[in-house]
Amino acid sequence: VGSEMCIRDSFNVLAGVEAYSYRYDELTASRSKMAQPDMPELVVGSQLTGGSGYRIDYALVGYLTQALYDYQNKYFFSASYRRDGSSRFAPETRWGNFWSLGTSWRIDREEFMASTSDWLSALTLKMSYGAQGNDNLGTYYASKGLYTIVSNLGENALVSDRMATPNLKWETNLNFNVGIFHQVPFHHSRKRIQGGIQTMIRMDSCRIEITEANRTGIQTIQERSQRF
Repeated sequence: VGSEMCIRDSFNVLAGVEAYSYRYDELTASRSKMAQPDMPELVVGSQLTGGSGYRIDYALVGYLTQALYDYQNKYFFSASYRRDGSSRFAPETRWGNFWSLGTSWRIDREEFMASTSDWLSALTLKMSYGAQGNDNLGTYYASKGLYTIVSNLGENALVSDRMATPNLKWETNLNFNVGIFHQVPFHHSRKRIQGGIQTMIRMDSCRIEITEANRTGIQTIQERSQRF
């Protein structure tokens, strides 16, 4: 009497680097008393009435890795990790670490589900937990103090628009998901009805904006809290 057992499994690993760079330049000027009003060129205006300009620099780099494991084409496991650096934050808080763990079970491929194969397919139980990061905090210079240059009695002066927040960090979302999904095929047809139930629990590390007035003007401070 002989027996043979076939174990089908696979293991995949992915690693990579992601980089993004953005630069925006704007320069504006205006003149009045146009010698030829129908010519839309600054050179025909004799009086300079305004001028402005600014530049935005933004860079993001990330190192990532992912591992996937499949056992007998029924049990699936995944793990991922990435480390991202954003120019929006100060050098001391520039880097954030994010990760996720996941598993799924193809219940319909178990032997005890063989009797349902003609009317129920792709019955899958899924679960995942992980941390996601967000650096889009409404400004490209989230950690720096921002100022407007104005004229004060003919001399240059600075007006504070935003206080520096060097301790500001990545916004992190912790997500837990669990759900069950299925497909019900129509007989004598390739069409299928898909359905599922999913539950998600999320915790955010969010920012709180505190506005205070002092002799330098209105300033905004961003801090962190956590919420469910």
